[in-house]
Amino acid sequence: MENGDQAPVIDNKGRRRGLKQWVVCPSCEVGRWVRIDGVIKKTNTGFCPKCHNKYRTLHMEEHGSWKGGRVVRKDGYVDVHLTKDDPFYPMTRVDGYIREHRLVMARHLGRCLFSWEVVHHLNGNRSDNRIENLQLLSNKNTHMPSMVVQATIKRMQKKIDSLEGQLIEAHRQLKTQGYEVISEAEGIIESTGQKIKHYDNSKKDGVQYTLWQQGRETNGYLV
Repeated sequence: MENGDQAPVIDNKGRRRGLKQWVVCPSCEVGRWVRIDGVIKKTNTGFCPKCHNKYRTLHMEEHGSWKGGRVVRKDGYVDVHLTKDDPFYPMTRVDGYIREHRLVMARHLGRCLFSWEVVHHLNGNRSDNRIENLQLLSNKNTHMPSMVVQATIKRMQKKIDSLEGQLIEAHRQLKTQGYEVISEAEGIIESTGQKIKHYDNSKKDGVQYTLWQQGRETNGYLV
């Protein structure tokens, strides 16, 4: 077999169940069959399970998916990978990663943080892990009030942005409608050549004339 060769997947009843591809591990150069849906994944590196685990635990920088050991999560937090010889390694999770803001605070204090200690972001930005933006709190109970305030501010700001967007759109529509009314009135005046006078004998402008044409009168006078 050569790297990249494909073959159908056959179950125990002789039915075809998709495709498989022969993949050679770039580390140990041992080949094995892999289902095609696993090969086409963006996260696939070609490593066999044994080499994959070895590089994840010992030589991550040599792994095909290594990106420097710093990952920005979907929730905004930043994770940093530490090696086992790092003095703050006891703070890491099972996968060897630690929240960057906790690591920054620990290095600032020169000690590992206790599990009940909380590091709070003063400006609410979870990726802003400058020591000036971090505050060490004794427990989660002292952390909750500030989180509630920040969540309320964020929710109100989102609502303000939405209302401002609606106001801008309404202003644009009114402006467009105003131009349409004026253009229509000017067209009517030019086509008829009539001079319409108000109750005080003053000439009406195009917009008032249009309103008169639509029959909008009050007490016999144009409005």
